[in-house]
Amino acid sequence: MLPVSGLEFPWGPKPFREVIAGPLLRNNGQSLESSSLEGSHVGVYFSAHWCPPCRSLTRVLVESYRKIKEAGQKFEIIFVSADRSEDSFKQYFSEMPWLAVPYTDEARRSRLNRLYGIQ
Repeated sequence: MLPVSGLEFPWGPKPFREVIAGPLLRNNGQSLESSSLEGSHVGVYFSAHWCPPCRSLTRVLVESYRKIKEAGQKFEIIFVSADRSEDSFKQYFSEMPWLAVPYTDEARRSRLNRLYGIQ
């Protein structure tokens, strides 16, 4: 459904660079601007603590991520949480070596979900 208020007009899909714009987090609490990822290959990881298959994939993805980074590749993953609470997000994110959209930034998480058709 299109926003009735006219916010975010025009309502066509925005490019990833615009949708992701803003601070990203590391699991140590450090913040990083999304603009610092210019020139990097970026993967977007939609996942949740409550999803057993997701948790299994996370373990494999962590290994692959570390190998890619050790090889010196300009690569980053951005975690977009579907967790039901900030505590679950924090617990799950503590297992990840990559970046995340802050859990409290629900608007940006929603825009990313819409951009990629995540329901």
